[in-house]
Amino acid sequence: MSFFVSAPDWVVREYEAFKAKLPELLVRYRGKYVVVKDGEVQGVFDSLEEAYKHALERFGINGHFIIQRVEEEQPQHYSPTHALGLDIVQVP
Repeated sequence: MSFFVSAPDWVVREYEAFKAKLPELLVRYRGKYVVVKDGEVQGVFDSLEEAYKHALERFGINGHFIIQRVEEEQPQHYSPTHALGLDIVQVP
């Protein structure tokens, strides 16, 4: 059995900041990945791997940041816990 853990408040805040900036980001960075921390875009990258490497180097594994692909529909959430598979909990 699997269930999803609710997103922490900081993830929700960062995602809301991303959504607010999305129209502007789409004009300049469609298809790219952005690192968002403290409500601001901290970097723009061609790949998820580049974005994640940058975020880890700058903010550390416990840094409160999200990585989002700049696209109109169904943006995906990326975080250190997501990359490590820790946002899904298995219950025996």
